[in-house]
Amino acid sequence: MASAHPGIEQTKRKHDAVDSFEDDAKTRLSKIRKPDLTSYPSPRPSNGDLIPEQSLPTWNDLAPIMRPDTVAATVSAEPQLMTPPPPPPLNLEAPCSSARSITVEPAPRSRGASIVKVRRTNSIPSAKRPRLWHIVQRLIWRRRLFRIIINWSQGVEDMLCESCESLELNYGSFTMGNHRRPEHVPLPSRWWLAQGRKQLGSLRRILRRSAICPLCRLIVRSLALQKDDFWVNIGSEPYLDAETKLAPIKLADLDAECEACWQVDGRIKLRDGEGDVVEVPCTRRLCIRWHQDHFPETHLVLIVPNVSFGPRKLFLGRLLTSLEDSKLKQIQNWFSLCLGSHGSSCAIDPTNEQFTWLRRESYFGVVDVKKMQLTALPAKASYAALSYTWGSDQQEVGSRFTATIQNVDALKEVNGVRNIEKELPRTIRDAIDLVRSLGIRYLWVDSLCILQGDADHWALIAGQMDTVYGNASLTICAADGGDAHCGLKALHPLDSRHDHHAKQLVEMVKPDMQLMATCPPETYISRSVWNTRAWTFQERVLSKRCLIFVEGRVYYQCRSSTMSEDIHAEEPEAGWSIESLHGPLQKFNNLDHHPVDLYKYSVHLYTSRFLTKDDDILAAFSGIGKEICSRLGGEPIFGLPNTHFDLAMIWKPDNAPSRRRKSGKLAFPSWSWCGWKDSKMSYMPTFVEGCELNLHEWLMNHTWITWYIRDGHGNLRLIWDPKLYCTNSGHLLSRWQGYCSHDVNHSHSRKQDDETAPVIDHYQRHLTPSLQKLKRDSFERTMPKYPYQVRMVEPGRRSTRPEERLEDQRFLQFWTWSAYFYLVPEDPQQPFSKRPKQAGSNLVRFGIQDGDYNLVGTITLGAEWETTSNLETKHEFIAISDAKGFTVEEMREWSFVEPSLPGQAEWYAYNVLLLTYDDEIRGVARRAGLGKIYKRAFETACSMPDRKKRKEWKELILG
Repeated sequence: MASAHPGIEQTKRKHDAVDSFEDDAKTRLSKIRKPDLTSYPSPRPSNGDLIPEQSLPTWNDLAPIMRPDTVAATVSAEPQLMTPPPPPPLNLEAPCSSARSITVEPAPRSRGASIVKVRRTNSIPSAKRPRLWHIVQRLIWRRRLFRIIINWSQGVEDMLCESCESLELNYGSFTMGNHRRPEHVPLPSRWWLAQGRKQLGSLRRILRRSAICPLCRLIVRSLALQKDDFWVNIGSEPYLDAETKLAPIKLADLDAECEACWQVDGRIKLRDGEGDVVEVPCTRRLCIRWHQDHFPETHLVLIVPNVSFGPRKLFLGRLLTSLEDSKLKQIQNWFSLCLGSHGSSCAIDPTNEQFTWLRRESYFGVVDVKKMQLTALPAKASYAALSYTWGSDQQEVGSRFTATIQNVDALKEVNGVRNIEKELPRTIRDAIDLVRSLGIRYLWVDSLCILQGDADHWALIAGQMDTVYGNASLTICAADGGDAHCGLKALHPLDSRHDHHAKQLVEMVKPDMQLMATCPPETYISRSVWNTRAWTFQERVLSKRCLIFVEGRVYYQCRSSTMSEDIHAEEPEAGWSIESLHGPLQKFNNLDHHPVDLYKYSVHLYTSRFLTKDDDILAAFSGIGKEICSRLGGEPIFGLPNTHFDLAMIWKPDNAPSRRRKSGKLAFPSWSWCGWKDSKMSYMPTFVEGCELNLHEWLMNHTWITWYIRDGHGNLRLIWDPKLYCTNSGHLLSRWQGYCSHDVNHSHSRKQDDETAPVIDHYQRHLTPSLQKLKRDSFERTMPKYPYQVRMVEPGRRSTRPEERLEDQRFLQFWTWSAYFYLVPEDPQQPFSKRPKQAGSNLVRFGIQDGDYNLVGTITLGAEWETTSNLETKHEFIAISDAKGFTVEEMREWSFVEPSLPGQAEWYAYNVLLLTYDDEIRGVARRAGLGKIYKRAFETACSMPDRKKRKEWKELILG
């Protein structure tokens, strides 16, 4: 291989030599005494290459940073000074020759002060001169050497490197708009702000510069915000041998590129000319990104200096305190500010009928933290709730501190809880003390307020979690550690078990300018054990106010704002900021207007959580499900909203899932996400984007199945009964509404004397002439448990009285189109670029072929299908709704199965389910996967020996 051009190599060595010389100069300068430079003027030369002598430090201060083997110095003004012993030589790639000397001597000047001249002496031909003089000359031209000395004399031993200097950091960079700043502070470059981002170099170069540049050092240290052991050795020493100090990252990650960009941060609430409240940006953050997925994205925030900084400190940083009293006072300020300033969005409704009913129930109690006893909650009394994790060994822990039928009478006595206080885990003890200091008298804790070991009492409370947490004045979220014994660490900052104060990453990057590296609270919360539990998800999102303790920090989150220990945000005018990024609490503030989006968001987050007991999959989601479905005007059916049931059916796993069982049996349906585990469940844009352009129109015109479900008595009832539910919500836009209610005055069937009137089904959808000829609401197939007949529940009625009603069974019964197709796995012999794209981990994209072996659809299935599927096996697919079309990822080649050009046609495909049949119950199908097939392909599907037609309108039972 040909070598690189010598000119390029020479330039590279020159630049590396300059960087190494600067680094070595600064390092050696830190080891000698500081000269008194308080009387020196600005180091900027005012007369070309001539520098006034009085603006320079003595040569005795400069000599130690030069290489003595290449530099000889004489100072006629101070002949008595001696050059110190030579330090170790620099490790330059192209070492400079020693055949050169530099003489520094005073030069006469006609008027006044003498001038220092720098004269070089060469003892070898100029063609072979080494490059040391060019290095020194370049340093002088850029004035970097003298800026090092001036900063060093002012107490700033480090200085910004050239890359970080180009960021133009000053107070004006971090503030804007209504945040007035000191008049002498300049604004950053408009070009830099408009450009959006700047490259800071690779991690390898930043590591090398971090020995001297404080901003590079802060960037390197910020990598530990994502993972505590990201660095083995994180200290003040230079990273000269970075490869030996890296822990979990690969050496290839040293080449990861870093970039910086400005982001608009905090907003201030103001009133415009018409009296409406608007949010105006007032601060910025410097965002640090890496071109590496597993590297964290961090933000640099300006810490408010000690000097006066305008009238506001809102959304700027502050140093953490280690005083326990200060933290309690800060928490009290947050709580008081929210109660007094945030209005209805965070307020608890005292007239809530559901909570009023629950408070009067004999099984609902709380802890009185003043009398330390279990008691009923008085009328109009406020209470706090605790959300925490028990730990892995719940049975052993629970036997020591939980309320049971045997000890509940003793706990109801005054000081009954105090008598067992030492047996309570530290988290509960800290929560009791905190609630008492906040002036709240009552606390709800599951281990004390639910009788453990009593299934009936647990069932009564478990179905009311939305009411319990939704009406609490404050929810304390204990996300420290992995069990209930860790306590609330932020309340004990001086505890020797953890070092809280070291968590804040601060660097003095310029004189009087401190920056803090931080991440949004969700970065810390998301990696806690508490955040991985399924039960804690609804406990958090259903609460109006949360006080979250995590990694020794404390955050206050409510429906209006987020407040942190290290960010100034305690003002009524504080609006949105990056601190609220990805927080679920503020998302649920829009529940009235965007319930469908919040349902999809909740399913995706909830199914990623860990559940100790598979039986609890619906109980731990029931509060969220009821809250969302109440806004939609219906109720959840195995976790799916019945108002938008056709949309709710097109969920997909992100990974290959496995079936979920209840007490060893298949009690959860395959057609709902609750029937599967080991994967997140999502509503993919490729399936729902077309529907959501006008969701109501899609439900009414592009769906046709009348869904029935077996109730607890084996009878068939409508999933959506327009006589029982009403979807006409005043908050919900018409395009997001579900099926129509019965108040549209439509009849289910055409009147005998009006043959032109449209035919309406039970879901209030207009039936096409072809659908009118097909069976829809009469069924013949029976279940083994109910073998004699199929009984239908009349619309608008329930099969039994409420007190006798049983839970629905997992079986859907309906009519739709069925056809058989071939599955074609991806060919490993094809080049990777031509293979069907992998949809997720352990998922494989399959092609679907019709009876003539044309590619007519696509589906993603678990990798086991690639080995078990026979190319000659015919698989049953059913159409469940219209799909707008295929994406390029799903169908890379347009084969004109649909006779039009790509993009010209729409609604030419079906959303389909791949079916397999249940081994436990004969004739009951189960869902195996979701895909898409051309509508026309149902006419060319595989023929079956026992069927006359290729497609069939079929009665199905789906379990």
